[in-house]
Amino acid sequence: MTAMNEHHSQPTNSTNPRALVLCDGDIPGFHAAWAARERATANGPGSAMPLLVAFTSNPTGSVSESGSSGGEGGAGVGVEALEHAVTMQARALGLTAIASIHARGTNAEDLAGHRECVALTKACYAAAMLGCDRVIWPAHACVGESLDLDRIAQIADRSVLVARLVALDALAHRMPGIRIETPYVDLTDAQMADLFIDAELSASACWWWGGSESGEADKVGRRGQASSIAGKRAQQRWFDVLEPLGWHADA
Repeated sequence: MTAMNEHHSQPTNSTNPRALVLCDGDIPGFHAAWAARERATANGPGSAMPLLVAFTSNPTGSVSESGSSGGEGGAGVGVEALEHAVTMQARALGLTAIASIHARGTNAEDLAGHRECVALTKACYAAAMLGCDRVIWPAHACVGESLDLDRIAQIADRSVLVARLVALDALAHRMPGIRIETPYVDLTDAQMADLFIDAELSASACWWWGGSESGEADKVGRRGQASSIAGKRAQQRWFDVLEPLGWHADA
């Protein structure tokens, strides 16, 4: 049995191109899914495509345990809105979205870290059972230009420890090692937005775009009007960094 003893913040050299990508309908998860698809495509026809899972306990791209990092994805946003956005993103990329993973049975007053740890553990076990040796967790510990160093450390530690925990059951799930990759953990919002624009992805598939919150698809290219306070905050956050880079909501 091989347990992971190193934090992998960048893609590994695994010969298995299949991965489980954790998405919450936000920009980091959308880009992570795109990047995983591009990596699989580069391996030639017939390569196993990544799988997307709606990771709804503690949104991957936005919320810190303390609430200081961010985004607004987890506050006041229904699970249905996030799942709908992930479905839209999967459809746009031609990928398969599987059932959502979240910490069932936990109370609203539980620590965010508790919910995140439970959900991440479930995701790793799901990945192992599906034949994936990589879980891509696009956690983003930044708002604007401000990095949350405590949050970065938490993400790094959680990645290592959860992977080790799941590796203890390697004989049962037949996956000797699970790697958790966190490629965006130390990127600023502007850097994340730059990657998003380069990939030519549509913001209309994100949870905070107008139609996503209510479960209704907005037309691509039409600026959505987020209905909730959380959605408006998240939308403004990303517009503030996307637009200076030449992106236009109405384009």
